Amino acid sequence: MALIIKIENPDEISKEITGKRKKVVELKEGIQDSLSNVEDDLNGGLDTELAEGRLSPEEYELHKGTNEQMLENYTNALKAAGNTITRYDQLLAENSGLCIIIPASTGRDELKQIIQGIEALLKENRNAEEVEFFNAILTRTKNLKDIVDTGKPIKETNIPITRSELAVWERIAKDLGQDNSQAKDLNYLNSQVAAVHSSKTLRGEEKNILIDLYNKLSSIILSDATDKQSKIQQAVSAVADTSASIKRTEGFRGFLNAVCQFFKLPLVFTMKSESVASTISIKQELQLFKKAQAADDSPEVEVDHDQQMDEAPAISQFS
Repeated sequence: MALIIKIENPDEISKEITGKRKKVVELKEGIQDSLSNVEDDLNGGLDTELAEGRLSPEEYELHKGTNEQMLENYTNALKAAGNTITRYDQLLAENSGLCIIIPASTGRDELKQIIQGIEALLKENRNAEEVEFFNAILTRTKNLKDIVDTGKPIKETNIPITRSELAVWERIAKDLGQDNSQAKDLNYLNSQVAAVHSSKTLRGEEKNILIDLYNKLSSIILSDATDKQSKIQQAVSAVADTSASIKRTEGFRGFLNAVCQFFKLPLVFTMKSESVASTISIKQELQLFKKAQAADDSPEVEVDHDQQMDEAPAISQFS
């Protein structure tokens, strides 16, 4: 059974994330206290104990080596906790309810394939945000596989994701044996919304019409409808018809035609030859927007129903 993208209740998702964030913040504070104690020992504490005769030279070397290892472990743990909190904050800021859904019918072999795929991705990835996202998927999937291994059924499980993680999911889904077309469509529409907002050629009324269309298309893609392509074509045709009552710029026509091209629909407008310059301008706007977005690209919460398992960031180095 393929994993899908859905919108869950944003308030419920945010409530769960807030609770998990609180636990990680408390954990981070405990790690910081332990790290401070280790630093005190290494920055003179052990030397004092040696000088006062409370430690033999052998004990001194043993404690020093242990503390140096603990320093590394606690430092890594502190960083991991910080990355988890950063991800929670991003999810709370977006408050979209966007989730990867693991259906209750997902079998052991598919869970195993996802686990192996994520573990392979983690070995070759040094991007902190992506690693945090991968760990979110890995932790939840391993928990589900453990349940299946006991012979018990699993429940539908959701993993909240940010918009930037949706783009990552599009890139890695096929490596995990999953279909990435849904993520591809949503990412395209998200990029169009941002491009329309930043456009200098569109009028305000045109921007509102296009953004409403993109939102409607996103809802269709996220729905369980079996005739999505037909519904998408109907939505685009309706906008083409209703927008006839306003003065439509070539920029507006270009954006609407771009939607048709992406979803493989017949073009709704025939661009005039004298509008080539305007068309080029639109393409340049999109290219500039993508470059700006790439330059400013910033960056787990897994929530299931009655199947909560407390998770902490990957800080087992010192356990």
